[in-house]
Amino acid sequence: MLSQNPHAIYAEMIDSRNKIKNSAMPNLELHFTEWSASYTPNDPIHDSYHSAAFILDKIKGAGTTVNSMSYWVFSDIFEEAGPRFSPFHGGFGLVNYEGINKPAFYAYQFLNRLGETELESSDTASWVCRDKSGGVQALVWDFSLPHPAPSVNNQVFYKRDLPSHPKSKVTLALSGIPSGQYSMAVYRVAGQSVVNVELSAGFTAIQTKPLLHIFPDGCEAKTKGSECVSEQRQVNPNSGRVPFCWHFPAAPCQLLAANAVRSGANGRD
Repeated sequence: MLSQNPHAIYAEMIDSRNKIKNSAMPNLELHFTEWSASYTPNDPIHDSYHSAAFILDKIKGAGTTVNSMSYWVFSDIFEEAGPRFSPFHGGFGLVNYEGINKPAFYAYQFLNRLGETELESSDTASWVCRDKSGGVQALVWDFSLPHPAPSVNNQVFYKRDLPSHPKSKVTLALSGIPSGQYSMAVYRVAGQSVVNVELSAGFTAIQTKPLLHIFPDGCEAKTKGSECVSEQRQVNPNSGRVPFCWHFPAAPCQLLAANAVRSGANGRD
């Protein structure tokens, strides 16, 4: 069952770090080797788009209190509970049996796309970074606790269609960057989970090839787990700001990348 405590998971990490600091060995490293939204390999929240924002919220909350925190686990291949017979059965993995990336996978993919230098951000549910070429990336998310009550089980609540809904607008204002033409791209975790697409298509058994064809166009390769929209924006040389707004669904994670368009063989980097 998903904890109703907004500080769940990283609160335990902070508590462990404080105990280490007050111990006879205050410089010990702290590694959390298993953590997830649920303890069972049969929980549909693992397949839900809510997991992407959940993961980012916990990593951000943990901050530098841990030396590492290893999400459990990379693949749905998990032998302890025996084999499963549907593509999305609520397994622990970031990737299902057929190699299809779940929404949780994109939380880590987006983190990996951030630049090396973290910039100051006024939003606690974000990372804003700059890479060596001068590009700026902003990873933003909204983890709203979607569970109605402690008495409702995950296996009941998340095993149904729970599409995201428009919530508000997010304004990204970048200051102090050079003027010029910038290529803007926004990558979003799909507002409809792969498990919800599976349910609407009526899949009850492993049917790999049909499953790869029912996801909407515009997503990445065969995984169909994130979508991208792009455009170009001109930075005002007087203000040095790039305002960019888009509708923010209820519980997604989104990555915005701004890269300068420069002259070259292809007209850009």
